[in-house]
Amino acid sequence: MNAIIKWALQNRLIIVAIAALLLVWGAYVALNLPVDVFPDLNKPAITILTEAERTQRQILQQSSQK
Repeated sequence: MNAIIKWALQNRLIIVAIAALLLVWGAYVALNLPVDVFPDLNKPAITILTEAERTQRQILQQSSQK
C-alpha cells in the first residue's frame, strides 16, 4: 500500500490526468444515457376465471386471495 501511495505522490501529473479522463468519461456517459419521459408504470395483472356450481361468490373470492 505504501508503494502505491509513494508512486502516486511521485507521479502527480499522471494521477491528475487519469482523474480528468474519468471525469470527462463520466460526464459523457451521463449525458448520453437514454431517458424515458413517461416511464412504464403498469403493474402486471392476472385475470383468473373460475367455474364452480352451487358455490357462493364470497367463498370463491376468499379462497382466491390466499
